Amino acid sequence: METDKKTDFSTAGDTRRTLLSFYARGIFTIADRYVINGSIRRDGSSTFWNGADKNQLWGNFPAVSVAWKINEESFLKNITTINSLKLRAGWGKTGQQETGTFYPAFGSYSYSNSSTAQYQFGDSFYTLLRPDVYNPNLVWETTTTKNLGLDFGILNNRINGSIDYFDKKSENLIAKVPTWAGDLSNFNIKNVGVIANKGFEANLNLVPVKNENLTWDVNFNATKFNPKVESLSQYVDSSYKIAAGTITGINNYIQAITVGQPLNAFYVYQQVYDNNGKPLEGVYVDRNGDGKTTEDDKYFYKSPTPDVILGFSTKVSFKKWEFGTSLRAVLGNYVYNNSASNSSIANIQANNFLSNTNTSVLTTQFATTQLFSDMFVEDASFLRMDNFTIGYNAGEFMGKGTNLRINAMAQNVFVITKYKGVDPEVFGGIDNGFYQRPKVYSVGFNFQF
Repeated sequence: METDKKTDFSTAGDTRRTLLSFYARGIFTIADRYVINGSIRRDGSSTFWNGADKNQLWGNFPAVSVAWKINEESFLKNITTINSLKLRAGWGKTGQQETGTFYPAFGSYSYSNSSTAQYQFGDSFYTLLRPDVYNPNLVWETTTTKNLGLDFGILNNRINGSIDYFDKKSENLIAKVPTWAGDLSNFNIKNVGVIANKGFEANLNLVPVKNENLTWDVNFNATKFNPKVESLSQYVDSSYKIAAGTITGINNYIQAITVGQPLNAFYVYQQVYDNNGKPLEGVYVDRNGDGKTTEDDKYFYKSPTPDVILGFSTKVSFKKWEFGTSLRAVLGNYVYNNSASNSSIANIQANNFLSNTNTSVLTTQFATTQLFSDMFVEDASFLRMDNFTIGYNAGEFMGKGTNLRINAMAQNVFVITKYKGVDPEVFGGIDNGFYQRPKVYSVGFNFQF
């Protein structure tokens, strides 16, 4: 059970949050070849408390998996080159309760601002209570996952790895939906629809060299997935777009969620360029042909979701020396460069003094900011070396029983990318001014006496 500290309800509201869980699991192995694994969780969260229906608090999340150790079968058991071969499949549900608020399903009131929103009666001013938006029908967001995988190991496990196919479907997706005039439901947090995500994962481990003096280990991994919005709830029609991705300004959003598009795809205008390739300020393609530029001319263009994620790591041990490194490649992901889009000549001369701004203004020469142009949605594919290590075991240094090991490490060694911002690895796909990741170099000494 998890409980946050309670504060004074009269000033800040009840900020307790409670999560209660029950869990059971069973594993059955038959003939040392067949494995059945089953589990069930029952979670109750105060997030969904609406003051009436207690069943709404609870979610049931079962899971089951089966595995077949094929190498234990008689037709493979005597093949010594195959060390392991296992086929497995699984199905399960998980729940998500985060909404960003404490009681979004419960009707409540908040005090008005004592300095700007009081009611005058005679010579006195009175603080008022106003109703908060809420959704008494809010329920758990659930994700159902199906997977099929194969694990293998051959040649004394010097070659081993796994291949997985997965199919995830998130239903009753919890999201903030802006209210609008005439919205009788008056809700801002809703279960809005279904998101599907299918893909593959692969992992390969190799030991190319292994002898008395030299050992070389190599690992490759790859992931490909494609999340898309399958449907929205009964509150909105299939063409409705849920605003997402806050950028500069008030109520400015650069992403949208709608049926048939990748999750959090960018929703922008198509930039028009002159014959020399220079962007024309405020000029966009009239995609619907009505002779003017309106919200209806925006289109979905790219998304933060990468086409594929690749990983590589290796370690070499040679006598008393050790070397190791790991690299990642993220390909096909896009980032909206809000630092560049928020730059203009006007920004340089704002408030009667010179200010710094993004160097993109040297190329665009925009007099004012143009926030919704697709030219600021940039390819953020990258290759990054996360770390590099080197170590040396000096052995005895003060007689028998002592040992000295020296190691050095570098983190965030380099990144290769075409992205024009500070760093292409931006959570959510919107670069609102990213603080650069530091490069870290360290040297360590390990003494044993």
